[in-house]
Amino acid sequence: MIQTENHHWVPKFLLRNFASDDGRVYSFDLATGEIGKRPPKRLASSLNFNQLMVGDAPHVFEQTFERIETAAAPVIKKALNQNRLSDLSGQDRFALSRFVAAQSFRTQAYREGLGASRRGYDIGKVISAHCDDIDQLANLIAMRRWALMRTGEDRPFVIGDNPLVLQNTARPGDGGSLGLDMPGVEAMMPLSPCHALYMPSPDIGDLLIKGYWDALCIRSRMLAGFENHSDFTESEHATVERCLQKGVCLYRALRLGEPLQADGENVINLNALQVFWASSKVFSNLKDFNFVKQVLDRSPRAREIIPVHLVRCG
Repeated sequence: MIQTENHHWVPKFLLRNFASDDGRVYSFDLATGEIGKRPPKRLASSLNFNQLMVGDAPHVFEQTFERIETAAAPVIKKALNQNRLSDLSGQDRFALSRFVAAQSFRTQAYREGLGASRRGYDIGKVISAHCDDIDQLANLIAMRRWALMRTGEDRPFVIGDNPLVLQNTARPGDGGSLGLDMPGVEAMMPLSPCHALYMPSPDIGDLLIKGYWDALCIRSRMLAGFENHSDFTESEHATVERCLQKGVCLYRALRLGEPLQADGENVINLNALQVFWASSKVFSNLKDFNFVKQVLDRSPRAREIIPVHLVRCG
């Protein structure tokens, strides 16, 4: 007999990271603008959410997600406590990869996206297939270069009820080409008000590292006298230095696992993506949701459901 239980699509342990001093989390309702404050156990969840029909039989996926969360929670805690990713073992990295993979398909927003595609997907069969293939997806995630973005308490990250977000850096605005297996796609997920996981696709990660080395080589040649200083304007000299200053941080983060200091633009971008990808709620350790309101006011299409189209590979 299947019991009635409250099932989360954003894990409680992750929501706890966004709790205020009293252990509760502020929430902003994207439809009504209502601000609430509840304990994590009452957020991003519903009764028997992970109980689905697969064929003619009910199946409960909650145990699968619980095992994934149990393995990933101490890894995330370690990364946040040490403020870096360099100390993660291969086993840690794979546990976190499976967690990220699960978050890509376990949410209410994902199910709404399946419905919005109007292709008649059987949700139970889709979730079952994703669970069966989760190690394959986790391997793709593990192949990406990772960085732990860090921000200050004065400009914190928020987290939506669909926290794993994607953006196509190679083709901005091409929402039809978003996937963890797609080139040119960056993936991000907030882990706390001051930390977020940044996972560019392998081609983007390699391009960022190459940009740093190219700038470093140009400056080295200039200093060594192999380049004629008169061939470079003062503005071009400044551009090389800016590339190096920003590039060395990205390089050390992506190659060495050191924390990546997020600038204001990074925080604005990730917080806006949390609004765009959310189903109904955005959460924070602070009551101030003015930025979320601004995103909704300035982006009329922010509340449109992102359709999910499944592509068979192989």
